[in-house]
Amino acid sequence: MKNWMTEKLLPHVGHEISCVAYGNSDDPSDVRIECEDCYTVLVSAEDFNQDMAGDYKITQRLRIGGRTLLMGHNPEDKEAPYLTCYQDVDFLGFPRFTEAVGSNDYFEAVELFSQRLQQQVETLKQQRAERGLPFTVLTMDHCRKRQPEESLVGKLIILRPSSLAPEYRSADYQLGYALSGFGCQPNAGGRAVFFQELYSGEKCRWEIGDVLGIADMEKLPEWAKAKAAEREERKEEAKK
Repeated sequence: MKNWMTEKLLPHVGHEISCVAYGNSDDPSDVRIECEDCYTVLVSAEDFNQDMAGDYKITQRLRIGGRTLLMGHNPEDKEAPYLTCYQDVDFLGFPRFTEAVGSNDYFEAVELFSQRLQQQVETLKQQRAERGLPFTVLTMDHCRKRQPEESLVGKLIILRPSSLAPEYRSADYQLGYALSGFGCQPNAGGRAVFFQELYSGEKCRWEIGDVLGIADMEKLPEWAKAKAAEREERKEEAKK
């Protein structure tokens, strides 16, 4: 693995490291991880500014098809002032910039950005073709009233469209079963809702604030009613 973070940290493996806040302790101007042996700043909170990708100021950011594409500019880099890359996060939630390509030609950088964008568009087209479902957005009109002490566990729930990326704001991504999590309980202190998508069966974690409500089975698309019925049949077969 090679990225800007690796290049900064690798030479300091095994050294004495400290975490230091600068300025007001309640509202510091910066927080840094420093190497005591080398008197070097390894990581600054400023490195994670949403407008920066390493030393490059982000000039374009677009998320589509499950990936975020970036373009950046660093006029101080005379050899490669233009950057094209993808952005995601590591398991700690820190931003990570991958498949980075630097160039001294703006047109070349834009062309690569356009090619990668088109690849994501084609991926999304293929996903929609494979599902073969109409693009339908579910709203509060598709929810039933939740009882005051009703748990969400085992219920077919609907995610808020605003919690999904624009290209995934449709019923096949919104509908799923609440499996567990403290957010499933009324008036609970926790917020996690572990979710299994109705259409694909994929599992993921959401917050209770991402849940629009409990689905009203009578108001759902026909494919969703059929999928839910299939699931109930499998549950009954498993009991036999």
